[in-house]
Amino acid sequence: MFNIKNILLPTDFSNLSLSAARYAVDIAKQYGAKVHLLNVLEKTPPILAIRSLDLSEDKIIRTIDEDAQNSLNASLEKINKDKSVEIIPVIRKGVDFEVINDYCQ
Repeated sequence: MFNIKNILLPTDFSNLSLSAARYAVDIAKQYGAKVHLLNVLEKTPPILAIRSLDLSEDKIIRTIDEDAQNSLNASLEKINKDKSVEIIPVIRKGVDFEVINDYCQ
C-alpha cells in the first residue's frame, strides 16, 4: 500500500503543464496528500528585454515576479475550486531541473 503524503506539480502555467493537475488533485484526495505547485523562474532576467525596452533590471525582475505570482494564484484557483486539497504554491529561482530536484529532497 502506498503512503503518499506529498505530490509535486511543477508548472510553467501552460495548459499542457497544468493538464496533470486534475490527476494530482485526485490522487491527493485519495491519499490525503498535499500538492506542491512549483514554478521556477530564471535567476536573471532576459537581457534582451532590458535593452530593447530600455527598462531597469529591477523593474524587469519585479514585473516577472509579480506576473509569476499572479499566474500561480490563478492556477491555484483553477485546479482546486472546491478547496478539498491542500495546495502549497511555491515560486523559486534557478535552473529549472536543479530547483525541481532540490525541492524534492
